[in-house]
Amino acid sequence: MHRKQLKSTVTEVCKRSAFLQKLLFKIMDAVTVRTWHVKRELRNWLKTAPKNAHILDAGAGVGQFSYWLSCTQPSLSVLAVDASHEQVCAGNRLVRELQRTNLHFQSGNISDLQQENAFELVMCIQVLEYVKNDETTIHEFFKALREGGKVLLTTKTHYADELCKADQELGIERCGYVMKELKAMFKRAGFKKVKAHYTGGKFGKLAEQIGFVIPVKMLGLSKWFFIILPFYFAIALPLSVIFNWIDSHTAHDSGEGIVLTACKLA
Repeated sequence: MHRKQLKSTVTEVCKRSAFLQKLLFKIMDAVTVRTWHVKRELRNWLKTAPKNAHILDAGAGVGQFSYWLSCTQPSLSVLAVDASHEQVCAGNRLVRELQRTNLHFQSGNISDLQQENAFELVMCIQVLEYVKNDETTIHEFFKALREGGKVLLTTKTHYADELCKADQELGIERCGYVMKELKAMFKRAGFKKVKAHYTGGKFGKLAEQIGFVIPVKMLGLSKWFFIILPFYFAIALPLSVIFNWIDSHTAHDSGEGIVLTACKLA
């Protein structure tokens, strides 16, 4: 299944009902190694976060992390911004069905935030490689944060010298980042305490192969595989959980992804 088709399928699932959307989030939580690393960072942030913190999810997509944060503490206020009108509509439909008052989805381009001193946390999960003016966007994140605020970002590590046709069709602007260069970009924007680590080591790769890549390939062959997916996931999901836990609790010298955190300090 082509990544563009997969993205379309995920969006269609999210349109159907709040139950299916929450089920999708649960599956993503289990099989996606990036999710384990992001949630670990978010849990650490929540320990010292202001009670009524404002959070921006820049490029929220289906809203997996926005939804999770809105569940953790009712006092949090989460704004999920995405350029996809369909995904924003699906997100706000979820909000209405669940009568969630601390979560709102809004259409917008993250390069044009035009927000100043508005948030305690800015999340940008697997989006920066799609942004043409990435350094400008990082400066916008800095302006959008209040003093003491934090940015949490994930992206792919540098994986090729040129974009392939499939990447171009998806709107990807660059083939990931070199960690050292990415950290330097945030420091130039004024951020302090810039830290980064790799995701997707040996166990993380195994988890995504078992829980994501194999079922996607099965569905690419035939949609009839939907019938056996529940039986497959009964075995695959526990294995993915174990492997992802190991990946998110060990250090890696390299990996398929980067998790970066940085603070806005005086």
